[in-house]
Amino acid sequence: MECSRLNLLVTVISCLAVLVFPIFLTGCDEGDSAGGDVIAPDPEPISEPTPQPEAQPEPEQPPPAEQEQPAQQQPEQPQPEPEVQPEPQPRPELPPLPVPAPGVSFQEDILPILQVSCAVQGCHADPNPRVGLNLETYAGFEKGSLGGPVFNPGDSKGSKVVQRIDGGGMPPGAPLADDQIQLFKDWIDAGAKDN
Repeated sequence: MECSRLNLLVTVISCLAVLVFPIFLTGCDEGDSAGGDVIAPDPEPISEPTPQPEAQPEPEQPPPAEQEQPAQQQPEQPQPEPEVQPEPQPRPELPPLPVPAPGVSFQEDILPILQVSCAVQGCHADPNPRVGLNLETYAGFEKGSLGGPVFNPGDSKGSKVVQRIDGGGMPPGAPLADDQIQLFKDWIDAGAKDN
């Protein structure tokens, strides 16, 4: 509102100056030539300016950046030579890591031994497995005998089956080979899973 009044006042003063200044100059010239009184003509009626819509204030703009003046040329200074980096030495190749032995599988390693040496008629197979221990399946092996479980997952030394096959007289007649006994130990120590 205040800006609008200021604009109106500036407009009125500008109009008056445009109208009065030529009259003043004309009146002064005529008075000098006639040598008498200066009579100013009647001023033209001043029409009131039409109200203008309020002007929206313009957003402030940042002051114009100072013109960059060309930098004074300074004498060129010698550039230091870049340091020469030594070439990296190739790393010695590490020997390949040993490939871990594949885990022992119940289905592929243990069950075939049981089926040939233990889960036969008259021993640990249906219909009447000795001491209630059926070694035809993982479920029967895990269930154990009438005396309880025959293996403790993770503990081959404390498992009855290892004690019986490693110098304990099982299977009768044809004991298992050392590598077969080791398969049982590794399988039990790895968790004795049905894999």
